[in-house]
Amino acid sequence: MKYKDKFLGTMPDITLADLTGKKIHWIWRRRTKLNIPSYRSLFGCLPKFSYDVDAFNDINSNIKAYWLGFYFADGCVCKTTGNRYIVTISSIDEEVPLKLKKFYNIDSNHYISNKQINNKFVYSLQLCNKKLFMDLCKLGCLPNKSCILSKPIIDEKYYLPFILGYFDGDGSISRNSSINSWKVSIGTGGASFFEWLANTINHIGFTYSVTVKNKFYTISLCGISAKTLLDKLYSTVPADLPLSRKMEMYEKLKIVKFKKGPNFLEWENVYIKQNKDNFICSELISKDKRNYGWVRSPESIRKVRTRLEINY
Repeated sequence: MKYKDKFLGTMPDITLADLTGKKIHWIWRRRTKLNIPSYRSLFGCLPKFSYDVDAFNDINSNIKAYWLGFYFADGCVCKTTGNRYIVTISSIDEEVPLKLKKFYNIDSNHYISNKQINNKFVYSLQLCNKKLFMDLCKLGCLPNKSCILSKPIIDEKYYLPFILGYFDGDGSISRNSSINSWKVSIGTGGASFFEWLANTINHIGFTYSVTVKNKFYTISLCGISAKTLLDKLYSTVPADLPLSRKMEMYEKLKIVKFKKGPNFLEWENVYIKQNKDNFICSELISKDKRNYGWVRSPESIRKVRTRLEINY
């Protein structure tokens, strides 16, 4: 049996017993005598159904970055008192666990569940695996993460698909029907994560506003800044991956025109085209900062006309 000692702890005791023809109690006593920890204590339980437990071993694609962002927003990782390592995503959109099931290459619907909360169904996909749990923690998705989130531990080239995943989980898109403007908002309870998110958006050159309420931070972008940000985010992943409910609203709102009066969006588009390398919109913000990215005051209108040399 000595030549088989090297397999102790590398697989569940019951699996090794089947392969060697020994009883499981014999395997357990042999492993204990040699002071070899069990496979479960090292790697957690084997999945009842097969799936990719190495999905977050390394963020090397935009799709993985997207799902990591979604876990940062709507995911939950925890260790129970029974030494179980749980990884869960919940959403009011049934498509989320279904798409995530495809991402993990899960063949069974066993993991998908739903329950009704406040007259709405919440759909969840829950996995129990220590390696998956540890990989997500190493990337910055921690237990009880709401107020302690920090920047994701990923390469900078994956920031945009990550932010898209976070936006699909904890972001919103809305329309101001009075002027046919629209707004994109992303919220977080973690001050450190908010600082990273704000710095990333600022580095790209978008105009945004910040509101803080009960230690919950919200970044809002309106007008051309909102449109250009979403243009960039949605271009990073396949069209069938993002949350369809938000993407459908984006498709409708990106062609919105003013009901009346000058079309400020056209002015902004000209300005953006002239400065396409950095997409700076800060000069177009109004003094009262209520409509970020939209110029409304007469003084600002005159400045924009002069800058763009538009004749009226």
